[in-house]
Amino acid sequence: MKKIKKILGAVFGLFAAISLTVPSYAAVCVSGSADSLQQDPHYKEVSEIAEGLSECMPNEAQKKYVYSVTMTSVFGKRYHSGWSSSYMDGDLIVELSMAESEQIPSALADLYFMAGWLIYEKSGKVEIASVQHIPLNAQGINEAYYQGIREIYRRYQEVRNGASDLGEMEKIRYIHEYLVNTLEPVPAGETQMQDAHWIQNVFSGQYAYCIAYTNLFYLFGRGCGLEVGYDGGKDGGHGVRNHVCNTVTVNGELRYLDVMWDDNPVDPDRYYLTKECSLKEYY
Repeated sequence: MKKIKKILGAVFGLFAAISLTVPSYAAVCVSGSADSLQQDPHYKEVSEIAEGLSECMPNEAQKKYVYSVTMTSVFGKRYHSGWSSSYMDGDLIVELSMAESEQIPSALADLYFMAGWLIYEKSGKVEIASVQHIPLNAQGINEAYYQGIREIYRRYQEVRNGASDLGEMEKIRYIHEYLVNTLEPVPAGETQMQDAHWIQNVFSGQYAYCIAYTNLFYLFGRGCGLEVGYDGGKDGGHGVRNHVCNTVTVNGELRYLDVMWDDNPVDPDRYYLTKECSLKEYY
């Protein structure tokens, strides 16, 4: 009764978000487990970071998702203890209605790690979970994710403060230049930098794939009050396009912005607020 329904989003390097349509009895979830974490010494700080990163999302589904995936990245299976699935080995992030799940861009779903989607045909519910378990240390947290989201939030606040008195166009330029001046694209042909897909790793490692550039511009832009979105690009004749970039509304007009491809000293603004998304495929 299990069948692969579709692949959500672009393939970034070796990664893709996987969606399975399954019968209604496939998984078990014990709710209320977040309450049991409130005595954890990390809970207050992590929940405040999760709240801060999620508050500027454009709809309740994305707010719920960003909050939950941030909590799951640190607390793993403790965030929804008791959840198990016949089809996935990871840890539950969030349960959504079908309508809510359609508001989660696939790139955003893979914010910190690769996520999979379980679609329940009878109930119309969707569970999003990590594809693999989040490893926890003796303190019951993932230390690398914990330090990573702290750094993301520090920079999120830094960008918001730096752009607070700027106009719309100035904010777009400020965030664009912040990322270009801080990160570098993964070199062509490099296959050993898979951690560069995920935003919590890129500031320590410096290198980033398009999904990390795009997710960071989305978070920072939304945090600064910009109307930012995602675009998976055009087919280009290859069936699936291995690239993602941002959209941003400027003076009521939709434009495209490809920060990763703009991170190029030879032609730094080639894909800055263009009328069409970059036609390039990622290497």
